[in-house]
Amino acid sequence: MSPNPVTTAPTLVNVQSGDATGTLTASPNARVDIVVSGSCSGGGQGTFAVSPNNNVNLNSDEVITVSYTPSASGPRTCRVDVFDDNTTTVLGTFSVSGTGEDPAAMAVSYTTADFGSTRHNNAAAVHTTTRNFTVTNTGDQTLTVSSVTVGGDFAVTAGGTSNIMIAGGAARVFTVTFDPSAAGTRTSTLTFNSTAPSTPTLAIPITGVGTNAVIGVTAPMGGFGTVNTGSSALLDITVRNTAMTNIGPLGVQSATISDPNSSGWFAFTGSCSGQNCTFSPALSITTMTTVGIRCSPPTMALANEMQTATISFNSDTDNAT
Repeated sequence: MSPNPVTTAPTLVNVQSGDATGTLTASPNARVDIVVSGSCSGGGQGTFAVSPNNNVNLNSDEVITVSYTPSASGPRTCRVDVFDDNTTTVLGTFSVSGTGEDPAAMAVSYTTADFGSTRHNNAAAVHTTTRNFTVTNTGDQTLTVSSVTVGGDFAVTAGGTSNIMIAGGAARVFTVTFDPSAAGTRTSTLTFNSTAPSTPTLAIPITGVGTNAVIGVTAPMGGFGTVNTGSSALLDITVRNTAMTNIGPLGVQSATISDPNSSGWFAFTGSCSGQNCTFSPALSITTMTTVGIRCSPPTMALANEMQTATISFNSDTDNAT
C-alpha cells in the first residue's frame, strides 16, 4: 500500500471524513478481501470504511478509498488485513489513521467583572483601571472570535476586536480599560461573538465606580500670632478631601508660598524647605493631611511688623485649582 498509513483529514466527532486514497500494488491472479482489524491504537474512537473491500481483483494496481467516522476526539490508527479471497490467509497488511476533533468552544475567565473605583477626572495621575479577560478555545478546531464589543466608559484596549483566530486548546487575552466620565456607578456589557457552535455569544456584565476628589485648605484662625524676632513658630495647614460622595484619592503634587514683600519669613518644614515644595510621591488624600509651615521673623524686623503670605496647592481636584 502506498502511502502507508492511509490518513484521512481531521474531522468532527460523529461526522464522516472526506475520502483518502492509497494504491494497493498489483499481485497477478490474486483476488483479495480487505478487512479493518480490531488492532487499533491512539486515544480516539471511531470506525474506518474501506472501499472496495470484497473480491478485489489485483491483476493491476487498485486504488483503495478510506473514510473515518470518529465517535470521540483524538487520533486513531488501525491495522488493515489483506486476505486471499475466501480464505484466512493474510497476504499483507497496511494501516489507516484518522483524527476526531471536538468543535470549537469558547470560555471566558470572568462571568462578571468589577473594575472597582477610580477617579473620573483625567487630571488625576490614576484615572483608569484595566482588567484582563482570557478567552480559551476548549475545543480542537480553530475558533474565530468575530467581534468583541463593549460600550459606555469601557473600551477594549488590547487583544483585538474582530476576526481573532484561536487554535484548539489555545487562549487569547483581551484587555478592557475603564475610564469613568463621571462620578457614580458605571455599567456595560462585554460581548464576545464567535464561531463556536455551542457558545456563539458570551455576554459579561461589567461595572465600575467613578470617584470624586475636591480640595479644601484651612489654617488656624489668627495664623502664627506674635512671633519674636530671631525665633521661629510652627503652624500646620490642613489639606482636606471635601468630596461628599464616591470619594476617591486627591493627589497633591506641589505647594508654593507666595510672599508679596519677599520678606522670607515663611518656609515649608518637614521634607521640604524654602518656599517651593514638590511632594514625591504626590500626597494621596482621602480624608485629610497637614503641611507644616515655619514663620521666622529676622532680627532686623520692626516691632509690631506684620507679614502675610499665600500658600497655593497644585492638585488634581475636581473643582477650581
